[in-house]
Amino acid sequence: MKDINLLPKYYLQERQNKAKRYKITLIAVIGLTLLFASIAYPLLVKYSLALRSETILTQIKASSNYIEVQNQFNLIKELYQQRMETGNKLRKNGIEFLLVMDKLEKAMPENMTIVSMSSTQGENSSIRISLNGIASSQESVATFIRNLRTDGYFDDVVLHSLLKSGEEIIGSQTGSPSDVKYGFNMSILIEGGE
Repeated sequence: MKDINLLPKYYLQERQNKAKRYKITLIAVIGLTLLFASIAYPLLVKYSLALRSETILTQIKASSNYIEVQNQFNLIKELYQQRMETGNKLRKNGIEFLLVMDKLEKAMPENMTIVSMSSTQGENSSIRISLNGIASSQESVATFIRNLRTDGYFDDVVLHSLLKSGEEIIGSQTGSPSDVKYGFNMSILIEGGE
């Protein structure tokens, strides 16, 4: 059969070669694009997850800080309610709460803090007040007790326990704040109507 194509053979061959090169180039570009996508996509996902993880960790820290603040607030609220109850008990027995607080404050050395205070009804119109506190030394606690006894307003000043760095020294109560040297528990008796 005779070739009736009017175009020269080398031109047709060149045209076919161009089409092959175009197809090969297209396949190579698509292959490289898929290869790049298969490498880049996991990296982008990893980066996105790292950012999300950092955001979540920040939210967790904020939440734990909020919980810590909430716990501190609840502790302060509980101590406040405890003091109010003590004040009400004292008032019912004719004892002025502010006077008691003033005398305790004056008897206390500078390096001492009363952490909590509770009261129980004693005999007749007397009230026994339990004090838990912290001090920097045993001498501070001894000075506080001496000052309370010499004041004359308080009766029966008794030290129940004295704790050093979480270790029990005197008494039966265990544990003390870790950031102080001494924790103490004591009680004082106040006669009503004074």
